[in-house]
Amino acid sequence: MVFENCTKLTSLTIGEKVTIIPDYAFYDCSGITSVTFNAEKCTSIGSYNNPVFIKFTKLMSLTIGEKVTIIPDLAFYECSGITSLSIPNSVTYIGSSAFSKCSSITSVTIPNSVAEIGQSAFSYCSGITSLTIPNSVTKIGDYAFSSCSGITSVTFNAEKCTSMGSNDKPVFKYCTKLTSLTIGEKVTTIPDYAFCECKGITELDLNNLTDIGKYAFRDCIGLKSLSILKANNVDASAFDGCSAIEALVLPYEWGVDFKMALSGTTQLRTLYIGENTASISNRAFANNKNLFDVYSNAATPPSIGPATFGSETYSYATLYVPQGCVDAYKSATGWNNFEDIQELPFQIVVKDENVSVDRTKSILVSASVIPASATSSDVKWYSLNDEIATVTTDGEVTGMAEGGVTLLAYCDGITTPMKVLVMNLLDGVEDVMADDPTELSEFDVYNLQGIRVRTNCTEEQLSELSHGIYILVSP
Repeated sequence: MVFENCTKLTSLTIGEKVTIIPDYAFYDCSGITSVTFNAEKCTSIGSYNNPVFIKFTKLMSLTIGEKVTIIPDLAFYECSGITSLSIPNSVTYIGSSAFSKCSSITSVTIPNSVAEIGQSAFSYCSGITSLTIPNSVTKIGDYAFSSCSGITSVTFNAEKCTSMGSNDKPVFKYCTKLTSLTIGEKVTTIPDYAFCECKGITELDLNNLTDIGKYAFRDCIGLKSLSILKANNVDASAFDGCSAIEALVLPYEWGVDFKMALSGTTQLRTLYIGENTASISNRAFANNKNLFDVYSNAATPPSIGPATFGSETYSYATLYVPQGCVDAYKSATGWNNFEDIQELPFQIVVKDENVSVDRTKSILVSASVIPASATSSDVKWYSLNDEIATVTTDGEVTGMAEGGVTLLAYCDGITTPMKVLVMNLLDGVEDVMADDPTELSEFDVYNLQGIRVRTNCTEEQLSELSHGIYILVSP
C-alpha cells in the first residue's frame, strides 16, 4: 500500500517500464482525477479481488500512451467517471474486465491493431451506444460486451475472428437495445455463439457470409427477416430459437452442407429459393403453416418430395417462378400441388451476361429491374468466389486470380447471374510458338471473332498487338 490514503493526489502517470502494479498500490487515493498510462508491456494491475483503480469515481481523464501494447486485466475496472476512451493503435490485447463497469463511457474506438478482447472487457459499459469490431480482432471473450444496455448498433468487420464467447456466456448478453447489426463486406464467417441472445435484432443481411457457426444467432427471438444468399455451410443450430422469422432468403445454391433447421420457423410467411437449387428435402417446410408466398429463382424446378410443403401452403400460397417457367412448374412433381403459380413480379436484367477482367484490374457492371416500378430497392452485387473476383455491392469487379466466377445481381430476394472470366493478360503478345521458326515467318492475324486484323505481320510486329488472344496463320 505504497500510496495508501494519499487523498490529495489528483494526477498520476504510470511510466513506460512498469510491468506490474500490485494490489492496493493506490488504495483510497480517491482524489485522483486523471491518469496517464504509458506502461508499454504491463501485464498485471492488481487482482480480481483487489483491482488497483476500483471505485475511483473522480477519475475523469484517462490517457493511454501511444506505445502501450497491452491493457491488462482489470486495468480500469469500475472507473465510472471516465466519459471518453481513446485506445491507441499500438494496443493488441484488451484484458478481461479492463473497462468493466465504466458506465459513463459514451464512445469507444477499438483500433485496427487489437487481436483479442478479453472476458467482460467492456461489460456493464451502459453509456456506449454504438460499437465497431475491427478486422484485426481474432478472439472475443465471454461476456465481453454483456449488459452494455445502451448499445443500439454493432458493426462487425472481424474477418478472421474464430472465437466469440461460449455456450452460456454470450458476448452481447443483456444488450437489450441492440437492434442493428451490420456485417462487413469482407467478413465470410461468423463463429460459434457470436450473436446469440441478441433479442432486439429484427433484420439480418448476411448475404456475404459463406459459413455460419453453431448457435451463432441462437435465441434472437425478435428476428423477422433473414437473408443468407451466399451461405454454403450453415450449422443446423445457427438460428435455434429464432421462431419469429417471417421472411427468409435461402442460399443461391442449397448444397449438401446447408444444414439449417427450418422446422422451428413457424411464423415464416415469405420464402425465396435460390436460383441454383437442385433439390429440397421432403418435409423441409411441412411445419410452416403460415407460408403463403414462395418465390423460386430456379428456372428448372428443383426436385422436391410430396410433403416438402404443408397442405396449407399448397392450397393457399402463391408460387412465383421465373418468366416463362410457369408451365414447367405446373408439370413438375410436387410443384404441381400449388394451386396458384405465377411469374415473378419483376426480373433483373444484366447489361452483359458474360464479361472479362484482367487480374488486379477493375471494371463496373450494371443491372436494372424490369418493371422499375415493382420495387424501390437497389440492385446489389455479390461474388460467389472472392478468390477469383471480388465485387462491391454497387458493382465494381476486381480480378483476383485467373479463372471463372459467377456474380449475382440481387434485389429483394430475386437474383440473376453474370459470368466473369478473370485473365492474366500482358501489355501485348509475350510469346509465339509454331512448328517452323517464327523469326522468318509472316502471319495473317485473326481475332476470335474470325476477323482479320493484320496481314503479313512479322514476329517483331506481333508485340505491337493490344490485349487479346489471336489466331495466327502462316504460309
